[in-house]
Amino acid sequence: MASNNDPGILKAAEQIWGMLDAMAAKDPQEYKKFVKKQMEEGKEYLTSPVFAFCLKCPKTRHKGKECTLYINVCSWNRVPYPPTDNDPIPVKGGTLRHHLNDKRKRTQNSELLYELAFNPRVTEECSKDLLMFEMLKNLSLDFTEDTLSVHTNREAVTKSNEPVGPLEDFQSSLDESMSHLLPKESEIGDSLFEKLSQLHVSTSSENKQVFLPELKLKQENDNEAKKKPLIEEIASSVSKKTAVKRPHYILENNNGLLRIDIQLNGVKSATDIDLEVSNSDLELSVEHMYHLSLPFPNPVHEDTLKAKFNKQTGQLTLTVKRS
Repeated sequence: MASNNDPGILKAAEQIWGMLDAMAAKDPQEYKKFVKKQMEEGKEYLTSPVFAFCLKCPKTRHKGKECTLYINVCSWNRVPYPPTDNDPIPVKGGTLRHHLNDKRKRTQNSELLYELAFNPRVTEECSKDLLMFEMLKNLSLDFTEDTLSVHTNREAVTKSNEPVGPLEDFQSSLDESMSHLLPKESEIGDSLFEKLSQLHVSTSSENKQVFLPELKLKQENDNEAKKKPLIEEIASSVSKKTAVKRPHYILENNNGLLRIDIQLNGVKSATDIDLEVSNSDLELSVEHMYHLSLPFPNPVHEDTLKAKFNKQTGQLTLTVKRS
């Protein structure tokens, strides 16, 4: 990072202050609005991550050994909200580390800590609906497994409303993995100078907005957007091939009706799903992504099958009457 005495930084600062002085002289109201906007956005950007819930993952396999992994899921304003329902849900991962006790020493058992952060609106919306929360939980586990190359035992995963580890470590963990994304001092000066240069101080400029530098996902063209998965890592420049997985599902057998909720993260359209149902089982596949072969606990009338796919949550819901 450049020194505060760097001539380039000082020159940029002088230019910015000069433009702000000119704005204040020509249109005091516009100047006040501009400064207030910068203060509000700067304050929001600098807020700390807020703990949402913790996933305890016993019997996790990491580098060939079994351990207990704790995933502290947080909400953080630095993580953007998806622009539309069809866009992937941005997520930011922290750094994997050993769980330390009160004396800052490793615990006796093999315990690891990891942090994830979503936009606050995402965690809030998912906290109000059981199925939406299940989706967020599975997205968190998918991301963790893919990023850390670990394997969790999902049947053993439990949720807790208490964080594991000191809260101050959460931001350190997330900051460390995000530090390469933060703008340099010179870039902040250049960016703000450019935006101020483009700002026309007049009564017709009310619709113009100038923002402090912020983290954004890389813009993609329409063809690339169609290939994006439901969950997206911020500023990841490495794409990984997706292996065919067995999707997570919930089966309910009540009142003569069989209901199956299948989570298909990353599937954008029902046309991508190949589904075959008989009176004894179902076979589901999504090319290069998912495969599920599921026997029914009781025979069914396959001609009564009803299917509904929610593009927003990636959930396929099937209902069929038992014989």
